[in-house]
Amino acid sequence: MTTRLRKVLIVLLGLGAMAAAQYVNPQKMTDLRQYVPADAVDVRTTRIEPELWAVSWTEWRGVTVAKSHVLVVRTPRAKPFHVVWDSGPFQGEGTAIQPYPQFKYNGYPLVFVSVTRGVRQTELFVLGTQQKSIRVLIHINSAGFDVEPMGKQKLPVLVEHFDPSMIDVPQLYRWTGEKFCDCSRQFPEFYKFRYQSYGMDWQTFSPSLAINFARLAWLGGDTALAKTVLEQARRQLGNKNGALSGATRRQLGEVTTEIARGHSTGACAPK
Repeated sequence: MTTRLRKVLIVLLGLGAMAAAQYVNPQKMTDLRQYVPADAVDVRTTRIEPELWAVSWTEWRGVTVAKSHVLVVRTPRAKPFHVVWDSGPFQGEGTAIQPYPQFKYNGYPLVFVSVTRGVRQTELFVLGTQQKSIRVLIHINSAGFDVEPMGKQKLPVLVEHFDPSMIDVPQLYRWTGEKFCDCSRQFPEFYKFRYQSYGMDWQTFSPSLAINFARLAWLGGDTALAKTVLEQARRQLGNKNGALSGATRRQLGEVTTEIARGHSTGACAPK
Protein backbone atom coordinates (compact mmCIF):
# COMPACT_ATOMS: atom_id res chain seq x y z
CA MET A 1 0.00 0.00 0.00
CA THR A 2 1.43 3.34 -1.04
CA THR A 3 1.81 6.21 1.43
CA ARG A 4 -0.78 8.29 -0.44
CA LEU A 5 -3.34 5.46 -0.42
CA ARG A 6 -2.71 4.90 3.30
CA LYS A 7 -3.43 8.60 4.02
CA VAL A 8 -6.66 8.48 2.00
CA LEU A 9 -7.75 5.37 3.90
CA ILE A 10 -7.05 7.05 7.27
CA VAL A 11 -9.14 10.08 6.26
CA LEU A 12 -12.04 7.89 5.12
CA LEU A 13 -11.94 5.90 8.35
CA GLY A 14 -11.96 9.13 10.35
CA LEU A 15 -14.97 10.47 8.43
CA GLY A 16 -16.76 7.19 8.97
CA ALA A 17 -16.14 7.35 12.71
CA MET A 18 -17.45 10.93 12.85
CA ALA A 19 -20.60 9.95 10.96
CA ALA A 20 -21.17 7.00 13.27
CA ALA A 21 -20.77 9.24 16.34
CA GLN A 22 -23.30 11.73 14.99
CA TYR A 23 -25.81 9.13 13.79
CA VAL A 24 -28.94 8.95 15.90
CA ASN A 25 -30.87 5.70 15.83
CA PRO A 26 -34.51 6.48 14.95
CA GLN A 27 -35.57 3.78 17.41
CA LYS A 28 -33.86 5.72 20.19
CA MET A 29 -35.98 8.76 19.37
CA THR A 30 -39.08 6.57 19.50
CA ASP A 31 -38.02 5.11 22.86
CA LEU A 32 -37.46 8.60 24.31
CA ARG A 33 -41.01 9.54 23.34
CA GLN A 34 -42.31 7.01 25.87
CA TYR A 35 -41.75 9.62 28.59
CA VAL A 36 -43.77 12.34 26.83
CA PRO A 37 -47.55 12.70 27.34
CA ALA A 38 -49.65 12.25 24.22
CA ASP A 39 -51.04 15.80 24.34
CA ALA A 40 -47.65 17.49 24.85
CA VAL A 41 -46.43 20.22 22.51
CA ASP A 42 -43.02 21.74 21.82
CA VAL A 43 -41.32 18.36 22.34
CA ARG A 44 -37.52 18.58 22.10
CA THR A 45 -34.67 16.11 22.46
CA THR A 46 -31.07 17.21 22.97
CA ARG A 47 -28.02 14.98 23.01
CA ILE A 48 -25.76 15.75 26.00
CA GLU A 49 -23.36 12.82 25.78
CA PRO A 50 -23.31 9.76 23.49
CA GLU A 51 -25.66 7.91 25.86
CA LEU A 52 -27.29 10.82 27.70
CA TRP A 53 -30.26 12.79 26.39
CA ALA A 54 -32.52 15.59 27.59
CA VAL A 55 -36.21 15.49 26.72
CA SER A 56 -38.50 18.47 27.25
CA TRP A 57 -42.13 19.27 26.51
CA THR A 58 -44.97 21.62 27.41
CA GLU A 59 -48.56 20.84 28.35
CA TRP A 60 -51.36 23.38 28.39
CA ARG A 61 -53.83 23.22 31.27
CA GLY A 62 -56.84 25.02 29.92
CA VAL A 63 -56.00 27.97 27.69
CA THR A 64 -53.89 30.10 30.04
CA VAL A 65 -51.61 27.87 32.12
CA ALA A 66 -48.60 26.13 30.55
CA LYS A 67 -46.58 23.49 32.40
CA SER A 68 -43.14 22.47 31.17
CA HIS A 69 -41.18 19.37 32.07
CA VAL A 70 -37.57 18.28 31.50
CA LEU A 71 -36.08 14.81 31.89
CA VAL A 72 -32.47 13.72 31.49
CA VAL A 73 -32.36 10.09 30.39
CA ARG A 74 -29.40 7.72 30.22
CA THR A 75 -29.67 5.55 27.10
CA PRO A 76 -27.20 2.62 27.28
CA ARG A 77 -27.20 0.34 24.25
CA ALA A 78 -27.69 -2.99 25.99
CA LYS A 79 -29.73 -1.87 29.03
CA PRO A 80 -33.11 -0.22 29.60
CA PHE A 81 -33.26 3.57 29.55
CA HIS A 82 -33.47 5.23 32.95
CA VAL A 83 -34.18 8.77 34.11
CA VAL A 84 -31.29 10.40 36.00
CA TRP A 85 -32.85 13.86 36.49
CA ASP A 86 -36.45 15.00 36.59
CA SER A 87 -37.25 18.72 36.81
CA GLY A 88 -40.85 18.04 37.78
CA PRO A 89 -43.61 20.13 36.15
CA PHE A 90 -43.22 23.87 36.49
CA GLN A 91 -45.04 26.85 35.06
CA GLY A 92 -43.59 28.04 31.76
CA GLU A 93 -44.44 27.99 28.09
CA GLY A 94 -41.09 27.48 26.38
CA THR A 95 -38.05 25.33 27.17
CA ALA A 96 -34.56 25.54 25.68
CA ILE A 97 -31.79 23.00 26.32
CA GLN A 98 -28.27 23.90 25.25
CA PRO A 99 -24.83 22.50 26.12
CA TYR A 100 -22.24 25.25 26.72
CA PRO A 101 -18.73 23.99 25.82
CA GLN A 102 -17.22 27.11 27.46
CA PHE A 103 -17.94 25.45 30.82
CA LYS A 104 -16.71 21.90 31.49
CA TYR A 105 -17.59 19.53 34.33
CA ASN A 106 -16.05 16.05 34.45
CA GLY A 107 -14.88 16.64 30.88
CA TYR A 108 -18.34 17.38 29.48
CA PRO A 109 -20.04 20.71 28.69
CA LEU A 110 -22.50 22.09 31.21
CA VAL A 111 -26.10 21.93 30.06
CA PHE A 112 -28.28 25.04 30.38
CA VAL A 113 -31.99 24.31 30.72
CA SER A 114 -34.05 27.50 30.54
CA VAL A 115 -37.79 27.98 30.83
CA THR A 116 -39.53 31.15 29.69
CA ARG A 117 -42.43 32.59 31.68
CA GLY A 118 -44.03 35.46 29.86
CA VAL A 119 -41.86 38.32 28.64
CA ARG A 120 -39.76 39.15 31.69
CA GLN A 121 -39.06 35.96 33.61
CA THR A 122 -36.72 33.04 32.94
CA GLU A 123 -35.92 30.05 35.14
CA LEU A 124 -32.50 28.50 34.55
CA PHE A 125 -31.06 25.18 35.67
CA VAL A 126 -27.38 24.52 34.90
CA LEU A 127 -26.66 20.80 34.94
CA GLY A 128 -23.38 18.92 35.27
CA THR A 129 -23.09 15.21 34.51
CA GLN A 130 -21.63 12.80 37.03
CA GLN A 131 -20.95 9.11 36.55
CA LYS A 132 -24.47 7.92 37.29
CA SER A 133 -26.41 11.08 38.03
CA ILE A 134 -26.96 14.75 37.27
CA ARG A 135 -26.00 17.63 39.54
CA VAL A 136 -27.79 21.00 39.50
CA LEU A 137 -24.86 23.43 39.72
CA ILE A 138 -26.89 26.63 39.84
CA HIS A 139 -30.59 27.45 39.73
CA ILE A 140 -31.66 31.03 39.09
CA ASN A 141 -35.06 32.60 38.53
CA SER A 142 -34.83 36.11 37.11
CA ALA A 143 -35.36 38.30 34.04
CA GLY A 144 -32.93 36.37 31.85
CA PHE A 145 -29.29 35.42 31.39
CA ASP A 146 -26.36 35.73 29.00
CA VAL A 147 -22.89 34.21 28.74
CA GLU A 148 -20.21 36.81 27.96
CA PRO A 149 -16.40 36.69 27.71
CA MET A 150 -14.86 39.13 30.19
CA GLY A 151 -11.50 40.45 31.29
CA LYS A 152 -8.11 40.15 29.61
CA GLN A 153 -8.39 36.37 29.61
CA LYS A 154 -11.91 36.51 28.07
CA LEU A 155 -13.26 34.23 30.76
CA PRO A 156 -16.79 32.98 30.06
CA VAL A 157 -19.09 34.56 32.65
CA LEU A 158 -22.73 33.80 33.37
CA VAL A 159 -24.70 37.07 33.57
CA GLU A 160 -27.97 37.06 35.48
CA HIS A 161 -30.37 39.94 34.74
CA PHE A 162 -33.04 41.19 37.11
CA ASP A 163 -35.24 44.05 35.93
CA PRO A 164 -34.32 45.60 32.57
CA SER A 165 -37.47 47.75 32.66
CA MET A 166 -36.12 49.61 35.73
CA ILE A 167 -32.37 49.76 36.42
CA ASP A 168 -30.89 46.32 35.86
CA VAL A 169 -28.01 45.41 38.16
CA PRO A 170 -26.77 42.11 36.70
CA GLN A 171 -25.00 39.53 38.83
CA LEU A 172 -21.93 37.82 37.40
CA TYR A 173 -20.91 34.22 38.04
CA ARG A 174 -17.58 32.60 37.19
CA TRP A 175 -17.22 28.85 36.77
CA THR A 176 -14.43 27.36 38.92
CA GLY A 177 -14.61 23.86 37.49
CA GLU A 178 -16.71 22.71 40.45
CA LYS A 179 -19.20 25.52 41.11
CA PHE A 180 -20.37 29.00 40.09
CA CYS A 181 -19.36 31.85 42.36
CA ASP A 182 -20.18 35.56 42.38
CA CYS A 183 -17.48 37.48 40.51
CA SER A 184 -19.38 40.76 40.14
CA ARG A 185 -16.67 42.82 41.90
CA GLN A 186 -13.97 41.49 39.57
CA PHE A 187 -15.26 43.20 36.41
CA PRO A 188 -15.88 46.90 37.23
CA GLU A 189 -15.76 47.96 33.56
CA PHE A 190 -18.88 45.88 32.92
CA TYR A 191 -20.81 48.02 35.42
CA LYS A 192 -19.03 51.33 34.78
CA PHE A 193 -20.49 51.61 31.29
CA ARG A 194 -23.97 50.96 32.67
CA TYR A 195 -24.02 53.54 35.45
CA GLN A 196 -22.26 56.19 33.37
CA SER A 197 -24.94 55.89 30.69
CA TYR A 198 -27.41 57.49 33.13
CA GLY A 199 -25.29 60.66 33.49
CA MET A 200 -26.63 62.84 36.32
CA ASP A 201 -30.22 61.61 35.96
CA TRP A 202 -29.86 59.74 39.26
CA GLN A 203 -30.71 62.99 41.08
CA THR A 204 -34.30 62.62 39.85
CA PHE A 205 -34.63 58.92 40.68
CA SER A 206 -37.12 57.49 43.15
CA PRO A 207 -35.52 55.84 46.22
CA SER A 208 -35.76 52.32 44.77
CA LEU A 209 -34.16 53.35 41.46
CA ALA A 210 -31.50 55.36 43.29
CA ILE A 211 -30.54 52.33 45.39
CA ASN A 212 -30.11 50.18 42.26
CA PHE A 213 -28.06 52.95 40.64
CA ALA A 214 -25.87 53.21 43.76
CA ARG A 215 -25.12 49.52 43.59
CA LEU A 216 -24.20 49.87 39.89
CA ALA A 217 -21.82 52.71 40.76
CA TRP A 218 -20.23 50.71 43.59
CA LEU A 219 -19.72 47.65 41.38
CA GLY A 220 -18.28 49.99 38.74
CA GLY A 221 -15.65 51.22 41.20
CA ASP A 222 -17.14 54.59 42.25
CA THR A 223 -17.81 54.05 45.97
CA ALA A 224 -18.01 57.79 46.69
CA LEU A 225 -20.82 58.28 44.18
CA ALA A 226 -22.62 55.19 45.50
CA LYS A 227 -22.60 56.57 49.05
CA THR A 228 -23.82 59.99 47.86
CA VAL A 229 -26.74 58.41 46.01
CA LEU A 230 -27.63 56.21 49.00
CA GLU A 231 -27.67 59.27 51.25
CA GLN A 232 -30.14 60.96 48.91
CA ALA A 233 -32.35 57.84 48.97
CA ARG A 234 -32.15 57.80 52.76
CA ARG A 235 -33.32 61.43 52.94
CA GLN A 236 -36.17 60.75 50.53
CA LEU A 237 -37.32 57.76 52.56
CA GLY A 238 -37.28 59.88 55.69
CA ASN A 239 -40.02 62.02 54.16
CA LYS A 240 -42.25 59.07 53.24
CA ASN A 241 -44.70 56.91 55.12
CA GLY A 242 -42.74 54.04 56.70
CA ALA A 243 -45.41 51.42 55.99
CA LEU A 244 -45.35 52.22 52.28
CA SER A 245 -41.57 52.05 51.92
CA GLY A 246 -40.68 49.05 54.10
CA ALA A 247 -39.35 46.94 51.20
CA THR A 248 -37.28 49.86 49.90
CA ARG A 249 -35.89 50.51 53.38
CA ARG A 250 -34.78 46.88 53.60
CA GLN A 251 -33.17 47.19 50.16
CA LEU A 252 -31.36 50.33 51.32
CA GLY A 253 -30.05 48.52 54.40
CA GLU A 254 -28.84 45.53 52.38
CA VAL A 255 -26.95 47.64 49.82
CA THR A 256 -25.48 49.89 52.54
CA THR A 257 -24.20 46.81 54.40
CA GLU A 258 -22.80 45.27 51.21
CA ILE A 259 -20.85 48.44 50.38
CA ALA A 260 -19.55 48.74 53.95
CA ARG A 261 -18.43 45.11 53.87
CA GLY A 262 -16.69 45.65 50.54
CA HIS A 263 -17.72 42.42 48.81
CA SER A 264 -20.76 40.36 47.87
CA THR A 265 -21.83 37.27 49.77
CA GLY A 266 -20.43 34.11 48.17
CA ALA A 267 -17.88 36.04 46.10
CA CYS A 268 -15.12 34.25 44.18
CA ALA A 269 -11.52 34.57 45.15
CA PRO A 270 -9.81 36.97 42.68
CA LYS A 271 -8.36 35.32 39.59
